[in-house]
Amino acid sequence: MNASEIGELLGFAALYDNRKVGDEDVVAWLKAIGDLSHADAMEAVAAHYGSETTERLMPGHVRIRVKAMRRERIERSPIAAPPAELTDDPAAYRESLKGNLKRVADGLHISR
Repeated sequence: MNASEIGELLGFAALYDNRKVGDEDVVAWLKAIGDLSHADAMEAVAAHYGSETTERLMPGHVRIRVKAMRRERIERSPIAAPPAELTDDPAAYRESLKGNLKRVADGLHISR
């Protein structure tokens, strides 16, 4: 995510908990969860406040929920095997498999 997306995420959280968001908050959250997908983080915020918790959302809550969402996607979807022509190149085969796994975790459809 970039600073603008983090600001949007924090603004979304503020709709639930009335937090005040400043530039320092954006910088801190960017450092903590800037590597996550914006869409997944937004979904994690909604899930956090849609649960029975009364706990104020923190970056760790978002990371934990995003990690669980990614794991669930992987568990639900078969991972496509790499192309047959890569079977003679173990490194390329492994990289292709890792790419397919990441795409499934990201919620993208993999065609065979």
